[in-house]
Amino acid sequence: MSEATNRPRKVLEVDFSAEDRPDLNEVDFRGLDLVIVHIPLPSFGSSNSHIDLCSDLLDASWALEKLATDAERIETTVGDGYFKPNIIAKLHQPRSSMHATLVDCALVFMDYDVDPSETGRLQDLRGQIADYEDMLPTLVPAVPDIVDQYLANLMAANGEFQSEAPDFYEDQMRAFPECRVGYFKSAYSSRIGGDCYASHDGWVIDAAIEVDDFFARSGQHFRLNDFRQGELFMLSGGAFVCSERQVIEFPSTQYLRSLVCASVVHSKDEDHYLSDLYCWLGDTTTPKGLRNEDGAWRQHFIAKRSAEYFVHETGSIVLVNDGRHRHFLYDTRYLNLFAVKAVRDGVAGLLDKLSAAAGLSDRLNLDWASLSDERFEELCYDVIYSDPNFDTNTIRKHGKSRSRDGGRDIEVHEVRRWQGGNPRKWIFQCKLVTNGSSLGATKLVDVGDMLDHYGAHGFGVMTSALIDATLYDKLDRVCDKRDVMQRHFSILELERAIARHPGIRKRYFL
Repeated sequence: MSEATNRPRKVLEVDFSAEDRPDLNEVDFRGLDLVIVHIPLPSFGSSNSHIDLCSDLLDASWALEKLATDAERIETTVGDGYFKPNIIAKLHQPRSSMHATLVDCALVFMDYDVDPSETGRLQDLRGQIADYEDMLPTLVPAVPDIVDQYLANLMAANGEFQSEAPDFYEDQMRAFPECRVGYFKSAYSSRIGGDCYASHDGWVIDAAIEVDDFFARSGQHFRLNDFRQGELFMLSGGAFVCSERQVIEFPSTQYLRSLVCASVVHSKDEDHYLSDLYCWLGDTTTPKGLRNEDGAWRQHFIAKRSAEYFVHETGSIVLVNDGRHRHFLYDTRYLNLFAVKAVRDGVAGLLDKLSAAAGLSDRLNLDWASLSDERFEELCYDVIYSDPNFDTNTIRKHGKSRSRDGGRDIEVHEVRRWQGGNPRKWIFQCKLVTNGSSLGATKLVDVGDMLDHYGAHGFGVMTSALIDATLYDKLDRVCDKRDVMQRHFSILELERAIARHPGIRKRYFL
């Protein structure tokens, strides 16, 4: 603990991750302007159990909500790194009542140094935390980020609870049936003005909520103006959304989980228990719960619903508005040239749109030969930098062109979609081709070793040529084996990205 008296504002700093319990008896809270509190998360990075992580986050959330009532305003950040990060809370204009709260927090977080006379008080505080956990579904939290982290880890812990505490697991599934399909009610619901349910790959929000307000309040960089309306269609056992210049493989299983979530949360007050909604699900605790033999029924179910479909300009999100809810489905991707042509051959009615999506018209005719390798990598950097899927604070360009960069030309992390998420690390390799040939499998080597070495969970090739089918096949084998997402920019995708950003075109081409 340190007290700053030589600053314009009087600040008290308390660290509950320190070895010694802070002495708060001499602090005059009436003269303080700011209290900075460090709250530990000791299980992070040291435990493989989500139950342990939940315990840390529940204690932290309880403390933050109590501290927030003792101040005019609270700001929180989570420390860098996964190994035992601290939550740092800044409490502005603290009240004198904060003294008792800090004493209680010290007892909870530093219970290894408990005097026998404090045992009763510690038990009472543990009872308060248990009561706080029961209140979470109706709580309007001051710090919703940490509540969402707790709920996300609680959902991930269901596999442990199912075997270790089956009664608790069943009680939870009855009370929160949306957890069966991987969703939980976000603590941001009270701030956004309607119910919002989050999962690792999507959101379900009430249709009355303004989309841009939802994006802004949840810390996402997307905006509704960047979505284009599309048409859903079925072909040869697959579902697709065709928008202007893009064809997306529609995530039908993901969408059905989202639909079930929306259905059950509006049926909780009905007399019957909706277990029949899960009869067509296999293992309901996993995202891949739908059985293959149910594919025909699944497509029939989707096609019959009256809904509007929108695709983000990057192809990475599909937004479905069914009139009552908006379903955000993440990690989608547009089809490559070969797949688009195959779909185009089978759907004559969508020929014009599919031809544009396949890059058969409206080419920009950019002079790629005017770029050096280094300038081409800089162009690719700008394309990634301008993409709202990625966190611009994390983007790095490694070394000079053709230098020994370990296969990494550009490295970047995704934007965190919600506080419980863990953003993927992406690696992009840049290949300038000016002789008119396509980029084949022999041009990229040791991709698997590079992904393993740098711990990447996303990989993409950026090239001024068409990507040959042999390279697509090779990357599918390498990435599917490692559960690595792919997003490639052939000349067609690069031209689309440049067309969306005239400033990039002006910077690199006359």
